[in-house]
Amino acid sequence: MAPSSTPVEYRDLPLFFAVHDTMDIPLLISDGDRKVRWMNRAMEEWADISREQAAGMDYAALLRERIGPKLRKGAAFVRDVEAAIEQKENIRQRVCREEEGGRERWFEFTSRIVENGAYLPGRIDLFQDITAAVALKESEERQNVLQGLVAEISSLLTDTPLDGIDATVRNALARLGSGMGVARCHVFLMRADGTGKAFEYEWNAAASAPCDGLAGVTIYSFPQKDGVPDSGGILQAIRINGRLRSHAVPLRGRSLHGFLCIDATATDIPFLASNHHLLRMVGDTVTTALESREVDQGLRRHDSLCESVMNASGTLLRSGGWDENMTEILATLAGGSGAERVYLIDTSDAAEGMNLFEWHAPTVTPGFADGTREIPWHAEGMEPWSAALSLGHVITARTTDLPPRIRSLFNARNVASFAILPILAGDVCSGYLGLENCTAPHLWTKAEIEALKTAADSLGLMIYRRMKEREAERYNTQLTIINGIVGAASLPGSLDGIIRETLKKTLDLLSVPAAAVYLLDPRGREAQLHTAEGRESHRLFPEKIAREMPALAPVFAAKPVYGIALDGQEGRSAWIPLAGGGAPVGIMAVALPGGRTFATFEQQALDAAAREFGAAITRGLLQGQLKDSIDKANLYLDIMAHDIKNATTVSIMYADMLREIVTGEARDFSEKLMDSVRRTVEITDHVSTIRRLHEETPLLKPVNLDTIIKTEIARFPKTTIRYSPSSFSVCADDLVSEIFYNLIGNSVKFGGDGVEVFIRVQERQKELEITVEDSGPGIPDTMKNVIFDRFQRGSKKATGRGLGLYIVRTLIERYGGTVSVHDRVPDHPGQGASIRFTLKKAV
Repeated sequence: MAPSSTPVEYRDLPLFFAVHDTMDIPLLISDGDRKVRWMNRAMEEWADISREQAAGMDYAALLRERIGPKLRKGAAFVRDVEAAIEQKENIRQRVCREEEGGRERWFEFTSRIVENGAYLPGRIDLFQDITAAVALKESEERQNVLQGLVAEISSLLTDTPLDGIDATVRNALARLGSGMGVARCHVFLMRADGTGKAFEYEWNAAASAPCDGLAGVTIYSFPQKDGVPDSGGILQAIRINGRLRSHAVPLRGRSLHGFLCIDATATDIPFLASNHHLLRMVGDTVTTALESREVDQGLRRHDSLCESVMNASGTLLRSGGWDENMTEILATLAGGSGAERVYLIDTSDAAEGMNLFEWHAPTVTPGFADGTREIPWHAEGMEPWSAALSLGHVITARTTDLPPRIRSLFNARNVASFAILPILAGDVCSGYLGLENCTAPHLWTKAEIEALKTAADSLGLMIYRRMKEREAERYNTQLTIINGIVGAASLPGSLDGIIRETLKKTLDLLSVPAAAVYLLDPRGREAQLHTAEGRESHRLFPEKIAREMPALAPVFAAKPVYGIALDGQEGRSAWIPLAGGGAPVGIMAVALPGGRTFATFEQQALDAAAREFGAAITRGLLQGQLKDSIDKANLYLDIMAHDIKNATTVSIMYADMLREIVTGEARDFSEKLMDSVRRTVEITDHVSTIRRLHEETPLLKPVNLDTIIKTEIARFPKTTIRYSPSSFSVCADDLVSEIFYNLIGNSVKFGGDGVEVFIRVQERQKELEITVEDSGPGIPDTMKNVIFDRFQRGSKKATGRGLGLYIVRTLIERYGGTVSVHDRVPDHPGQGASIRFTLKKAV
């Protein structure tokens, strides 16, 4: 506590408040009654209380409840301030505030007495942030400590005899860790040339013994890249309480490479990063000491191994077979390397799983029992091994150097030392080459490993070639299955025939004893057996299946299942939904003989073929529904046409009799009745004509045009029709008369009394141009483009033109001609219409 003699006086309080409310420095004012009078916004945030809540609050209570708890040694701080208040003294003190995440912020607290004014004798308190200054000073102090530790460790390692270097390295890490106040120091070094084991040293403030880590193994990196960054990386690590991070310092000596790792809190990481060069000096000193001990150690015996690898690689690449030559190849590798057990684990075929080949000396037992399907380093807890191998690294070790749990896995097979090399096929780890010594351990050198890697690469090329061959075979099989099933499903015929032929093709392509198709009910909850093919299919497949059956629930949800057994069903079967572009319409069941399963590529082929099969079934069902609908429509039309004709015939007879009996207005009504009935007959005839157009295939023949025109003119005796006879014949059928009947009839209907009709025939090379004109009201320009469309009406005066003209255009196009609408008098649509069309001349 430092007293101050300078009085504080503020006369213009509003200005004072306005200015200090914008400051980032927390400020608090209390009065002579020790009540809080005002605080700025920075203090509101700092104390987590609004000025409205704090106004009038007891000053000491605010210190105890809001400010003290946020400070390290907050209780002592509150006591010091209360003592200064009692003694009426100013106070200045450095305090530390702990925030979330362990971050520390330092403040210089100043509390001065107000000597005059409205708040006499109150106090003004300030908290000024001095974190940066404190951190700088602490960093300088820690850096001095670290520099001293570096000098001390360098001296220790330099003066220690080589045979005692291990203990000195551990002591050095302990001095470094405890002196810096960090949680853990860890050094890992591996030989760059691959000779011998790795070196690992650890000091842990929270553990009496180090963890297993990477102890006992050597990791080789292939290829080794130049230009490794010299700066450390911040690695996320789950350590102790989960709040630690690791600062890694890469180490690269003449023969040893590795890293020095420091675990510390997040607040220590910036200091470690800024003093990375000092940590690197410690790591380099350790590396140099270990390299000095290892310079002359290790035996190099790789000449015979290189020769055996060359021989084995040559045999492998010349080999036409795989199984018959593999034992010879492994024996060759064993002869050159001195290994007593050599094995190859091929994992390239996911469908077949692990494929194992092994050679062993007569003096040792096989390392793997017959039928072994488990890879040792795929066991739980050996994930780092699997990861290192999958990345292309090589692992060697003496089993005595391994942690107890891992050592027991190799002791069970009497392994003294080993080397495991990944086999890369197309940059993917597709197997492992293993060499083991059982009688005495062997220390593998980098040169030996490089020679063995050549053999592993040759194996990788062979495996890659086999993988591509298998892919091609499976792709061809997929195409065969898909094309065969899709081809059968695409054959013309009835739905029953399509399903039966597709099932037969499925039996043939998949070599299965039986298959069946079920069709779903409209609700999609049940499926009835439709067709079954194959031996004893009636016994293998139930008559009905339902969504409620647990094993088949996924199939009803459009997901195939392969290899299930239904209650009461003999053997296992595969069930594939048949979807026709949407929801499933059926299910295909395939019986599986014995222990047969479908490989992934077969499942993919079946799924693809099932979609096309489902589409074919959907088309068949829709075609059946369409045929039923057409048959019903034709039945209704036949009934309607027959009954309407009978009714209109009677109506015409009675209307004609009525017209002869009555006179005057009643006679006019009878005429209108007769016209209405005739229009009904005309509509019925139009419907029959349109049906014939759509149902019958045209059989064109020479037809005398003059005879047709004269016959149709005779049907309109009350109309003046001018026509010059011709001797032409056209390619048509018996419906050609409908063209002239409809065109003349439209002119009469819409032309009114006194209309004249003109028919001309002109020769145009291989065609005849026929014109039918009238002197009626004509056709407006707006209607000329649509007058031949179905159900279009050309005039408000009468109805029915559209259907007749639609028949006209359809017949003309049926005969290979064209039709168009014009004005009888050009540019005067109200003076009559002109219909021009062409027909092919008969040869």
